[in-house]
Amino acid sequence: MRYYENLFIINPHLEGPALETLMGKIKSEMSDAGANLLKVEELGKKRLAYQIKHQKYGSYVLLIFESEQSAAVRKFEDWMNIQEDVLANLTVKLDEKPDLTKATVLDDPSNDIIDNQ
Repeated sequence: MRYYENLFIINPHLEGPALETLMGKIKSEMSDAGANLLKVEELGKKRLAYQIKHQKYGSYVLLIFESEQSAAVRKFEDWMNIQEDVLANLTVKLDEKPDLTKATVLDDPSNDIIDNQ
């Protein structure tokens, strides 16, 4: 079994039911592609280093999943790339099984890049 992380940025204006609908579609597509979702972490809204699709801010979400086939990961990435509300995404293969009990470094508020000025 291979383990992967996918960090994606979504439109910051998606909140409430619209965000839940998008997350449901993502989970559904992941299972259709043949991947098993292990963990979802919503990391919050942050200022982007540069505008993506005319957005200065984005909401970050981290997915940790496992899959037997790399074709399933490619299929999921292709699907993510055509989603209108997904500004950017990146998937990396992990060397070992992730510790799902640990908090992600990005969860630390001191890492927040939003200017409070």
